[in-house]
Amino acid sequence: MALSFDDLPKADAALLAKLVPLSDSMRGVACALARLGVLFRRNDAVRAQKWLTLLEPHPLYKFGQVMFDLLEFEDFMLDGDIPEVVPSDLADTLKRLLKSADLSVPEDLSLPDNLPELETGFFLYRDVLLGVLSVALHETTPD
Repeated sequence: MALSFDDLPKADAALLAKLVPLSDSMRGVACALARLGVLFRRNDAVRAQKWLTLLEPHPLYKFGQVMFDLLEFEDFMLDGDIPEVVPSDLADTLKRLLKSADLSVPEDLSLPDNLPELETGFFLYRDVLLGVLSVALHETTPD
């Protein structure tokens, strides 16, 4: 069902109109991170699994999993065609995420041409996390 802002005050409609592109941006970033995570997991399954094993007991990992599930973020990510990620949105999001751990985003951050499709299901949260890790470990820039 398409959203209609016709019966809202102008200020309400203007605010809602800004949320639509924000949602597309968030979906694009989350899907790109998940695809990076799938690539990381496929290219180095042992290393990826070791990272997940190390992180799973951590409260932030558990909190992230609960929020991902509670907010039905997988449904949000997979609702419709996967939007293209805007590189500056991806870099800005990663800078905010990694700053708290005193980590940086590579200046030449780029997405590989061979990004796999999303793998839906139980592991989507883990793939998003692995995508963030791949950037933190500077694994995204092709050699």
